[in-house]
Amino acid sequence: MDDLRAAVADSIASGAGTLVRELWLVAAQIINLFVALILHIIYRPGHYDADAEPFELAEDRASEAESSTEEEDDIRILLQSMRAAAPGGSFLTGVWQRFVTLRALVSAPSVPTLDMRVEYLNFYDKVTSGFFEDLYMAIMAFIEHLRVGLRDFLLCGRVLAFGSHMLHGLPLLMPWNVFNVQMLDRRAAPAVVTGHGFPYERHQCCTEDGYNLVLERIPRPDSTHVVYFQHGIMDSSFGWVCGNNLRAPAFLAYEKGSDIFLGTMRGNGESFNPTEEQAPSQYWDFSVDDHGCYDVRAFVEKIKEIKQQELPPGTEFTITAVAHSLGAAAVLVYLVRCGLERRPHHLCRAVLLSPAGCHPSVPLSLLLMHYPLAFCSNVLGLNHIKITQDWVKAVIAKLGRDLHRHPATRTLMCFLAARYVVGGRASDLPLHSIHNLLFNMLHAGFSLKLHRHFWQFYCAQKFQAYDYGPRTNLKVYGSLEPLNYLQNYKVIDIPVHIVAGANDSLIPPICVLQHYYALRNYRPDAVFKVVSGGHCELTMNMTEEALHYVDKVLNESRPQAHDDSDSGA
Repeated sequence: MDDLRAAVADSIASGAGTLVRELWLVAAQIINLFVALILHIIYRPGHYDADAEPFELAEDRASEAESSTEEEDDIRILLQSMRAAAPGGSFLTGVWQRFVTLRALVSAPSVPTLDMRVEYLNFYDKVTSGFFEDLYMAIMAFIEHLRVGLRDFLLCGRVLAFGSHMLHGLPLLMPWNVFNVQMLDRRAAPAVVTGHGFPYERHQCCTEDGYNLVLERIPRPDSTHVVYFQHGIMDSSFGWVCGNNLRAPAFLAYEKGSDIFLGTMRGNGESFNPTEEQAPSQYWDFSVDDHGCYDVRAFVEKIKEIKQQELPPGTEFTITAVAHSLGAAAVLVYLVRCGLERRPHHLCRAVLLSPAGCHPSVPLSLLLMHYPLAFCSNVLGLNHIKITQDWVKAVIAKLGRDLHRHPATRTLMCFLAARYVVGGRASDLPLHSIHNLLFNMLHAGFSLKLHRHFWQFYCAQKFQAYDYGPRTNLKVYGSLEPLNYLQNYKVIDIPVHIVAGANDSLIPPICVLQHYYALRNYRPDAVFKVVSGGHCELTMNMTEEALHYVDKVLNESRPQAHDDSDSGA
């Protein structure tokens, strides 16, 4: 009789657990089908699964590029092509490709298989859970309490024991217990660097306008070749180390013998350190000009100070800047301002990956974002957008983890991001392979003055300083118009390598090309290079072609191969 009662208790608990698991799997398959239908509507063959040629040649633009050098060939292809190539193949081929995609999504498991060669950060994948995963585990734990309580009640008639198990089991379903903040990968650049066995240092920098910034380092004190990496918008130093061992540019440069410095600009990551005297309205009152004039300058000066203390007196060293997007625009601002003010910039070379500043074309998704941001700034009086509460970051990160862990929703997120925002192949996006990317991005803030500056770039079709209006411009710049940086590239006195992503939708190659045209009039050694990939693949999860080119330039700038008198070190 006791065995029968125990079997009844176990059967009830087992049935409940099986029901929960089956509902979980059914929900996963419903999500698969829903996402598959969406992708069936918007899917373009070659965008996710196969490589597609980013450009289609047009004979009418061929005469605009005349040189036969490698960079001129890239420019010729770019000028000859202003639209994406249509996918090839017959109608039946397109139908078959869609069918294969649908079948793969529907049959996909609820938990993705991991390829450690693609993402070493996923060593922490099994200890990272999403919100709905926590809910599932809480329900299963409650069912286990129910099973034990039923056994005590049916076998021994212990009502109090059953009530005790329920008192311990029911609280597990409460929101504050379901949400397990501990099951979240919170690692940023320091933990990633040290986790791979590399040395790590952290330095504090103070800008001339009173901002406290963080300069991180993978130190090689005896090296005379310094590489200074600068991130872009809504990013941090994490972006240079979050790729795997073969595709993280900071690690690769360090292994080649360079001393690595990673700058994090104001408002982002660990550089969000407002002083007691800085009110929010004062702290977030910055634009691209401030990033270049103050942040980059503080980083370079700190690097120079550190190296002069470590190396023997009189030892020469070189500093090469590698910057992406907003960071690349800030480096250009820094070089121009140093040239105009006749101040040493201490850089020997710059590699600018998809530099911002020139925006004749902008994705429709970003144009639509302008209006709510303008409403927040002009009507609500906000000066920034940043999530400061840790629990809010954790909730968003866990919900994002749920979307990332399910293969169908992860595919949809990456497809939409690649198609309508950053470009590139969806399967190559960092969001596809780096599971804690969202959590690190949530540490970045966004100044609405910075947004207004970018909007001025687009409206004026110029890479210029912040436009305060004629009266204030006269006080700040000494003229009614803001400083035009493109027209002052003549003061740049170092080799500059400008790199564009062939599939970049956020800053297309035609935008990047304007920087090169303005620069090559004064610097014949300026180089323009088009590499495969979208906007994000030029920093996080960098493509092999881009990584190979950056490594090639860094090898040229090392002291044994560098014979350039323009070095400011």
